[in-house]
Amino acid sequence: MTREIPGFKKNSSSEETLVRFPEQDTRNCESSLPVSTDSRMLLWDRFARDCKVNNVSDNSLATYKNAYKVFFNYMYNNKIENPTADTIVSFREWLKKDHKSNTVQLYISSLRLFFNWTSRNGLYPNIADGVKGARIDRMPKKDYFPAERVQELLNSIGTLGCSVTDYRDYTMIVLMVVCGLRDTEVRNLDWGDLSLKGDSWVLYVKGKGREEKNEFVVVPDRVKNMLFDYKASLESGIGDGDPIFTSLSKHNEGGRLTTRSISRICKTRFRDAGFDSSRLTAHSLRHTSITLALKNGVALEEVQQHARHKNISTTLIYDHALKAEENRSSTAASDAIFGK
Repeated sequence: MTREIPGFKKNSSSEETLVRFPEQDTRNCESSLPVSTDSRMLLWDRFARDCKVNNVSDNSLATYKNAYKVFFNYMYNNKIENPTADTIVSFREWLKKDHKSNTVQLYISSLRLFFNWTSRNGLYPNIADGVKGARIDRMPKKDYFPAERVQELLNSIGTLGCSVTDYRDYTMIVLMVVCGLRDTEVRNLDWGDLSLKGDSWVLYVKGKGREEKNEFVVVPDRVKNMLFDYKASLESGIGDGDPIFTSLSKHNEGGRLTTRSISRICKTRFRDAGFDSSRLTAHSLRHTSITLALKNGVALEEVQQHARHKNISTTLIYDHALKAEENRSSTAASDAIFGK
């Protein structure tokens, strides 16, 4: 069992200072990282301050901190005081045993940033430079719903005569599957984000890695009307700054749904409709929106804009997966052997 570093939380009364190491970048270094927990947390705090100065988001910083903590736990459990590039490599291999490739890649990337910072500040050599993360499979990790399965899913929830919970979940799932929204974007939606832009209704969203809601998705009239009907079913007095989708639980009633709650709601609704698969998650709704657009002949550039992908190469991943799904080679081989 992995042991946690004792007292990982920062001790604010500590007056211990960090030792500055000569600025160098050698793999077989003789210097040591701070040993005590307080020194390590002081090091982290300094790194975090510099990250904030460079406009690193809170979510990214939380990822860096988690990688930092796991790495130092690994060092602690293996009695490592002088980490080298070999330490980073062994840490990567250890991560691969219980973590997905994306997580391994994220942790190693975080350590590369951290040790690049320690090197630039003369605190510790950049031992992570050149160490690769995990090989990422570029095919989609989640499945999508064919159009008829989306209808089955929605029919299993319904809206007329249903509870407030059913109405909320139905509207949220429709919005996610039509507009291709991420769970984080759904969480941040306010009623004031629904706006008329030219001749179209749009929702302004806080996209991936964005600080502000400066991206938008087009909302078809049918879905726009559904949103307004849902709003009319709620209590009066809802303002532009209120979240569109709120919690109905006793301990957080009226509060903004968390991404964890959104994922749980989607997963529960999938299971209730008979779709119980580890490859079907909240992200499957976004996957469905992108895939159905491609299947119905929408140009790749339009789909990229719809999905708000920074690079069209990301959109191509979905296109390649769709082409692989439609590949008729296996059927042709089967027909040749067994007949049609």
